[in-house]
Amino acid sequence: MGRINCRRSAGFSLLELMITFTILGILVGIAIPSWQGHLRKARRADAKISLQYTATAQETYFFQHNRYATKFSELSGVAESVVAMPSKEGFYAITMEADDFSWTMAATAVDQQTYDKQCASFLQNHLGDHSAVDADGLAISGCW
Repeated sequence: MGRINCRRSAGFSLLELMITFTILGILVGIAIPSWQGHLRKARRADAKISLQYTATAQETYFFQHNRYATKFSELSGVAESVVAMPSKEGFYAITMEADDFSWTMAATAVDQQTYDKQCASFLQNHLGDHSAVDADGLAISGCW
């Protein structure tokens, strides 16, 4: 009787590994941009929360002084020369234009958040109106 020659595979073939890494590369190539987009959308809350917080500070200041603060130093313990405050999480810079009876604040994306071209800046005023603009400066809905 002849002997049956049975070879057992000790691992993966090169072709199997190449196919696996190709599939893995495609999945990663799809997942990472999608994940980054979700992060950018989630970080928009930082702008909204920071604007609401600063708006509340403005209204409190108005209640106490019968006028709005014209500088961030009047609202918080920052230096007089500060013209842009970082948002709570640091993804936006908050700027303010104000006089005694009105104000407008803007939260503009900084650092990695500047890749969010759809909702680049958020705006809010003393009347409670809020809006957003894209990277080209055009008004856009759906950001708030």
